[in-house]
Amino acid sequence: MIFPSNSVVINSHFNTYRASASGISYVGTTIVSLVSPPVVFYLMDTYGLRGTFLVVGGLAMNGIAGSLLVSRPEDYRTSVTLAKESIAEDADDHGTFKHVVSKVKKVFHEELSLLKKPMYFVIVGSVLAVRYMMGVFIITAVDYAGMKGLDRRDVMAAAFLIMSTSLVSFMCSDSVVVLALSSFTLGLASGCTIILFSVLYSEYFGLDLLPTALTCAALINGLLDAPKPLLIGHYRDQGRSYSSLYMLLCAIGLVAGLAWIIECFHHVLGPTSNSTRLDRISAMTGKASGGGRAWVVAAAGCAVMSCISWTFRCSGVMYVAFLHDFRLTRKQAAWPLALFSIASCLTGPVAGFLAHHVAMRKLCILATLGAAASVAVSSFSCGILQISIWLGVAQGVCCSFHYTLTSPLVASFFDQHITTAMGVLYMGPAIGSFIMIPLFGWSYKEFGLRGAFLIFSGVTLHAVPFLMLMHDPAQRPERAPSKGSQQKGCSLPEGAKYRLSHVDRATHVFRQPMFYVIAVSNVAIGYCNTTVLSVIVDYAIDRGVPEVTAMAILNVANVGDLVGRASFGWITDRGLLSRSQMMFAEYAVLGTLVSTLSGASGPASLIAIVFLYACTTGSVLVLFTNVVKDYLGSQWMPLASGWMMFFGGWTLFTGPPLVGYFRDNVGSYVTMFVFMGLACFSCSALWVLVVAHEYWTVLQTRRQQQEEMNLETQCHWKVGVKLRVDGAVRRAEDMPLKSVSAS
Repeated sequence: MIFPSNSVVINSHFNTYRASASGISYVGTTIVSLVSPPVVFYLMDTYGLRGTFLVVGGLAMNGIAGSLLVSRPEDYRTSVTLAKESIAEDADDHGTFKHVVSKVKKVFHEELSLLKKPMYFVIVGSVLAVRYMMGVFIITAVDYAGMKGLDRRDVMAAAFLIMSTSLVSFMCSDSVVVLALSSFTLGLASGCTIILFSVLYSEYFGLDLLPTALTCAALINGLLDAPKPLLIGHYRDQGRSYSSLYMLLCAIGLVAGLAWIIECFHHVLGPTSNSTRLDRISAMTGKASGGGRAWVVAAAGCAVMSCISWTFRCSGVMYVAFLHDFRLTRKQAAWPLALFSIASCLTGPVAGFLAHHVAMRKLCILATLGAAASVAVSSFSCGILQISIWLGVAQGVCCSFHYTLTSPLVASFFDQHITTAMGVLYMGPAIGSFIMIPLFGWSYKEFGLRGAFLIFSGVTLHAVPFLMLMHDPAQRPERAPSKGSQQKGCSLPEGAKYRLSHVDRATHVFRQPMFYVIAVSNVAIGYCNTTVLSVIVDYAIDRGVPEVTAMAILNVANVGDLVGRASFGWITDRGLLSRSQMMFAEYAVLGTLVSTLSGASGPASLIAIVFLYACTTGSVLVLFTNVVKDYLGSQWMPLASGWMMFFGGWTLFTGPPLVGYFRDNVGSYVTMFVFMGLACFSCSALWVLVVAHEYWTVLQTRRQQQEEMNLETQCHWKVGVKLRVDGAVRRAEDMPLKSVSAS
């Protein structure tokens, strides 16, 4: 409470010399640091730990005298402001501000509005980096110097010169002089940094939000300070040295410095005194040709998808881990991952319907927090049932909002280059898989399944900052109905109109024939992809492939997926093939590859087939959003995606029994791959019909246009002939008159 209150008071008294005033305020900390280490050292030797705490507690009481002199300026809340607040609180039920509602609204809409601003998190991250570097350095400096053979009394004079800009030089210090110089340099830089934080808060968020900004930052820093003792103990007790810890602190400081690159964009956008950076960004929308803001949204979506899709990407590793840790049958081990896919699909319509009433970004942020909490809870599970509930069902429900809403959110910013934009978005899971799969494998070996789940709960939370860079595009105003439609429309009660509007909205896509073609294709590829990636490691081991090579096949699939998502969008964007033709060709290739997978025997053939299969699958998944937008319209994309995931979820119920039947009863996955290949060929046949229908429609349109042109030409010819005939008749009738007049 003291640190935020002191910063608020100082900044409210100064407008011009805030940094200097903050520096004078923080000088007290430095002066105390010059006196307190030797004093505490003396007290510890004389009175012990308990006596030292009593003396220090008495010294802290002296702060009351200085606190009595601290107050906020008189003009900060004028009498006019106080009168307005009292009127607002005493307003009646018909007023705008009720007593309770005004306070709640002020907290959630004004005080916490700074949590929507990226610059707040940049500053908080910088504070956290300084606190970590400063706190860890102070705690470990004396012990580390003792490890170097230096006497405690010699290094005590340098220990209280806190923080550093060159912890590497501190690691190499073998004398008191080098230790003191490096500590002095670090303390000088940290002192310059610390006095600026409260100034930055007041400049970016104003004095009204300064207390909230400081308290929220203190809360975040306090929560993240919890693992600090564990970190120190790990490096000292297990690593036997603080050298690696200091390298980690150097990396934290480097990341905090690089985070201020966002400030460059803040100035490029042209900040004004009356608007914040997020407000200016929210006012911008992506251009149809793929403007800069649109591509920022696509890149942010890529990062979000890489953070939340680890469950599906690591399914093969988790499948083997479940078999090993819980000694399950393959059917039982497949249930958590299958339930994840089922839950994420069945709740798709809910996400699509809510997107018409709540901003998609807000839904995704709430879903991210829920998913991270579900993964954290699953780390405390004792059996496969609890893991199925939390990791499978709960996390799947939360992730369905991302799977349903992220692609419509990005696609709404593009009219051109939409396939390329979807490729950028869906590159996220492929890029993330290069990190997630090795990270999960390492976490599982080092900390077990529970530790791995805790780590990946934090990985999921990394999606929140990128979601803050995304926003729903500006809605286009709907056209007013024409007079004719108003006259022909039947009059219904207002409640009936409200009910029918929701029913029509929820079932509109079912009246579109192309929805069924797209939905069947989506269900087929989702089912095949989920099943193949879940069993490919087990299938490779059955084929005699070493376990290390079998695990590497997942990385090969990720590489192919990345290539497919990033490399083939230009084919349809440049018009070389229509999207329906591309779907027909790729489903035919998928059917061939899945069927061929059943006959693969060696590591080389498996790797080649899996790579080509992943390339094709990635390209198909990129096309789905574009196909839905082309055939159903952009406004129905969230709902159509939700319904497709809903139907796909029901089919995934058959996944674990199917895997268990073919592996445990039949003894091989070969027949299962053959059936999946036939399903892909069936989808290819559906798209052949679509291509044929489109070709027939184009021919019919051309024929009609040709007939209309011929008819128009005939009409022009007849009119011309008639005009020529009428002109000749008139000239013949005029001849006698001309002869008479001439005579």
